[in-house]
Amino acid sequence: FKDVAIMKADFDKSNLVPAEKIDVFINYTYGKDYASRSEIDIKADKAGSFQIKYSPQFGMSQMGYINFTVEATDKTTGIVKDFSVDRNGTASILYIALPAAGTYKLTVTTKYKSAVALTIITNGNYFYRNGPFLGNTIENYRNNLLSLPGYFHVPQGLKKVYFSINNSNPGGMGYATAAAINAAFLFKDNNNNTVTAKLVNSTDSALFYLDIPAGSDGYFWKAFKMEQYRLCFSNISNVQWYAAKKACTDADFKISVENKSGNCITKLSAIAKTGNLKWQVYDAGKLYEYANMPEIDLPNIISPNAIITLFNGSDCYTTKRLGDDPGFIKNFTACATGSTIPLIAAGVVVYPNPGTGIFKCQQNGQIVLANQILIYNSIGSKVAAFSNTQQFNIVQLPAGIYYYQLVIDGHTYRGKLVKA
Repeated sequence: FKDVAIMKADFDKSNLVPAEKIDVFINYTYGKDYASRSEIDIKADKAGSFQIKYSPQFGMSQMGYINFTVEATDKTTGIVKDFSVDRNGTASILYIALPAAGTYKLTVTTKYKSAVALTIITNGNYFYRNGPFLGNTIENYRNNLLSLPGYFHVPQGLKKVYFSINNSNPGGMGYATAAAINAAFLFKDNNNNTVTAKLVNSTDSALFYLDIPAGSDGYFWKAFKMEQYRLCFSNISNVQWYAAKKACTDADFKISVENKSGNCITKLSAIAKTGNLKWQVYDAGKLYEYANMPEIDLPNIISPNAIITLFNGSDCYTTKRLGDDPGFIKNFTACATGSTIPLIAAGVVVYPNPGTGIFKCQQNGQIVLANQILIYNSIGSKVAAFSNTQQFNIVQLPAGIYYYQLVIDGHTYRGKLVKA
């Protein structure tokens, strides 16, 4: 790109703001020594700071390595932070001070089957990806799709945006079809309308395009989800921003939990009771839509990762992640169990979470044997039980929110899991 300051002017024009936080899980590869490397660029308008909450996981009994480096990229030598975590590292917070306005790069390097869950608190700094991305087997944003660096700028006067897929024939299984690409990426225009990717040539799957309607150029569009493909734009900049659209006051809404006949129901209520109201709820690959309703009840299978958008007219909308609401988890847990359950304790978790049905028990990053495992549904009924095992299988249960109770060496741990 030519100049970050120019892109920031476009950023302001498009009514976007920097993402408040970035949630990402960085996994390891099966390359030499299980190494991986992730890079995120940063534009700071002034001296300031940001912080990284990290939770490491180590898959080898004697080895582990995670390194965080922050360096100024507009200076010859500008190391701001160089911090490493070894096999004995535990969850903590890393504070990074940015000494002046400028451009910086955060690099996370792991080796020896090490992985790490990150929550980056941006403190108003602009985080972005510089280069082909929007698809990566190492970085997982599925727990919070609003964290995906999906915003890309469509220059004024452009009629089509072209892109290719760098890994569109994985393992010789056949090139990606237009249907596969539209299933992997959910493209949205500047008014949050879904846009379908098309093949330039039906006999050649190397190049795709997005039509740019009149009046939708000169703004930021976004890719809303990612799968295994890596996308490379051909005629626009390959800079993707971690961002959010400024909330529209007329499309704001509240989230509450109510007990109806013994069932815990998540309710969404529009602040403005009149107008052209339309809801979109995206969760676990499914899209739910509701029109002309100031209040809606969400399905029981909805998860805290659900992305909710309320429209009030064509260019006014507000988007929130369900689990980011300050009171949702607390209120839902209290409703389901009659009392608040601590979500994680003493480094004990089930993994992966969310997951498709097979979960493993972990303590401080290591697989651990649970003497007893009890699974409860959202209304507090026991739906599964297991004993003396390191993992459990609830594939047969419907997708949704569940609560687990693990007994390990006489200690009881409780938490929440999401079956996708």
